[in-house]
This record gives sequence, C-alpha cells and structure tokens, in this order.
Amino acid sequence: MDPELKRALTIGGAAVAGVLVLVGIAFAVSSGDSGKDTTSVQVPDRTSTSSSSTTTSSSTTTSTTLLPVTAPPTAPPTTPPTVIVISPTTPPTDPPTSPPTTPQTAAPAVSTTTPSTIPVSTTTSTTRPAGEKALNDTLEQALNGGVAPAPDAPTRVVVRFVPDATGDRVRVTWKLDKTLGTEEQQVQARLDAFALLKAIQKANPPGDGPVVLRATLPDPDTGDPDRVIRLVYERDTLDAIDFTKIDPLSIFTLADDSDIDSDLAPTPSTTTSTTH
Repeated sequence: MDPELKRALTIGGAAVAGVLVLVGIAFAVSSGDSGKDTTSVQVPDRTSTSSSSTTTSSSTTTSTTLLPVTAPPTAPPTTPPTVIVISPTTPPTDPPTSPPTTPQTAAPAVSTTTPSTIPVSTTTSTTRPAGEKALNDTLEQALNGGVAPAPDAPTRVVVRFVPDATGDRVRVTWKLDKTLGTEEQQVQARLDAFALLKAIQKANPPGDGPVVLRATLPDPDTGDPDRVIRLVYERDTLDAIDFTKIDPLSIFTLADDSDIDSDLAPTPSTTTSTTH
C-alpha cells in the first residue's frame, strides 16, 4: 500500500474513534443526570370545572447535537523539490598552439682538403674528341680548305655517332655544291670525301664501328636533300690509308661498300680547277 494512503487512513480512523468516544461520554453524562436531578411526580388527575391544573412532570433532557466531525484533509506530504545545482561550465579552451618547430639543418661540413689536380696530357696524337660537336667542327673546317668557316656561314656537315653491333659507327652527311656541273661535281665530290676521311683518321673518334660518308644534293622537284653518294669504310681500312701517297680521285675505289649515283660514278681522269 502506498505510504501516503496508509497514513491518510490512519488519521481518518483516529478521528472517527475520537468522535465515538465523545458520543459515549455524552451519553453517559445524559444518563446520570436523569437519575439524580429529575424526579417524576405523579399527581392524580383532578377534574374541575373552574380550572384544571396539570402538573406535568418535566423531564429535563439534555440534547447534545453532534456535529459531523470531518477529518481534516490530508495533504499529501510535500516532497521538497529537488534542487539541481548546475555548476557553471567553462567553455573548453583550445590549448595554445605553438608554431611548428623547423628542424635546424646542420650546415654541410666544408672540406679543407685541396682537390687533387688531374694531370692533362699535352699530346694530341691519340686524343679522341669529346663528342660529335668536336668532330663536326673539325670536318666543317676540313671542307673549308683547313680554315674555320665564318660564324654566319651555312653548315655543310652533320656528324652522328650511331650505335652498331660492332661498335658506334661514325656517320657523316655533307652537302655537295649544287652550283657545279656534272663533271665538276664528279671531281669535287671525291675531293670532299678525301678531305673528310683524312680529318676523321687524324681525329680518331671513339668506337670501332665503320665510318659512313653520305653526300646529298637538293632534289630538283622538291628541294629536299637527296642522297647521291654512300661510302662505307671499315675502321681498319681507314686506318691503313696513307693520305700522303694516294690519288684523291681514287678515294671512292678504296671503300668497302659504296652506292654512287650514276651521274657521279665515272672516275675523272684529272683534277680540275674546282679543287680547293
């Protein structure tokens, strides 16, 4: 049972019991007074014409009015309100952000050792050029009569070191003089090849592959370079040529392989005035 309801019933029961006790007490008092103070006198009836006197035995009756006892309303026990104490909350504070620390890079140690000096050979008899550019410049000068061409002069030679199964081959492409006639061109082409091969032998380029000479003339229809001569000299063949004793006009016949345009194939009998 609910404690509050039980408590209310207990209080109501006590109140009713109290009322019953009061009623009992009142009843007892009323009964006592009637025995002690009240005397019933019986007077014989007298009838007269003039008057009649009637003695009425008065009985004093104490009437007790019982007021209904109403149990006081039982107020439910008041539970004191629960007080929730909310402590003020401090908003979170971001921790102070410190700037990233940049690791200090130690300065590289400075060597105090004097670098060794690499001796440079002063002999050029067996020194090979560093690359294509050096040989290219050498051959441009060889075609210009041994004199370096002017800086603004058109180039006539292109040198390429091409990988080969037997070693890098030296491929030299040069332009013939397109202003010359057929007979003059036959002679000049041989003189050009002689000068180029002589300079290549002296420069002694790296590799053991063959030396390939290719001469071009502009195509009469398109103007594009058209190859008219191809000469292949193995390195052993080139090294064996004595350029001080051979006829320059016989240089084509010493090639290990050749492909010559028919107009330039005949071998001229003499050197003409186009030699330079």
